[in-house]
Amino acid sequence: MHSDTGPSQAHAPGPPPSSEEKPGWAAAGLITTCFFVAVHWGGTSGWWHALWIPLLLLSVLGAGYEWTVLVKARFRMEWSEWPTMIGTHTALLAGTAIALGLLQL
Repeated sequence: MHSDTGPSQAHAPGPPPSSEEKPGWAAAGLITTCFFVAVHWGGTSGWWHALWIPLLLLSVLGAGYEWTVLVKARFRMEWSEWPTMIGTHTALLAGTAIALGLLQL
């Protein structure tokens, strides 16, 4: 009368299912790079605000989402994603510094 699929085995430790989301910084990196380019070459005055402010918001939201996925994956991601993550954060910080007038390139 003992079942093998009881509640104690429903949460058995093991590798995560393959359908689980994996961190990938490519999309966040692309949006952040577009933001940096728009601020760096477009400037912070005039109609450029209409371009780089939405890109800034998308960059922050994209990075926040990727951090959420990364934490859920227990900081496990492919080795090639680490430089992309660092580049994403560098472009976001540099672009924000240019937009605030703290950095002149």
